[in-house]
Amino acid sequence: MGEQEQIADNPNEIVADIINNVFTYINYIMVAALVVLLTYMTIKDYIKRKNRKKLEEEIKEYHHLDTRNDEEERE
Repeated sequence: MGEQEQIADNPNEIVADIINNVFTYINYIMVAALVVLLTYMTIKDYIKRKNRKKLEEEIKEYHHLDTRNDEEERE
């Protein structure tokens, strides 16, 4: 048959088990929070790079049109 956990008879063991379980769950929550934070920052960085690239293209296009207008005015 499967292994069963032994029930702690000693109050000190019960307290130690409770503390151990609390820290285990805190550890799980911290890992989950770090995963969420990492995902959020990755998405934020991706959007920032996408917007920067779009802005650079718009600036390049604007300067290209601006220089073309300057050449037309000179002629």
